[in-house]
Amino acid sequence: MRDKLVGRGSEDLADHELLEMLLFFVQPRGDTKSLAKALINRFGSYAQVLCASPRDLRGCQGLGPHTSGPEAGACLRGAAGASRGYQSARA
Repeated sequence: MRDKLVGRGSEDLADHELLEMLLFFVQPRGDTKSLAKALINRFGSYAQVLCASPRDLRGCQGLGPHTSGPEAGACLRGAAGASRGYQSARA
């Protein structure tokens, strides 16, 4: 996935792959691919996962106190903000 990102850019990554990369920052061990897919299924979209509250994230199987707490929430909200800024700059 890293080679795909570096070689072709984020546009070629599926939503679950983008989320998988974000989750790796707060959960560097374990299977972030299946977790990313489960989160997207639960919340309905990549964007909805990024907007989920820490409380909502804590209710997800596979997320522990460190991966569903303030650090994960901040990481996901930061990604949402960065995405908005990027989209605005491209418009």
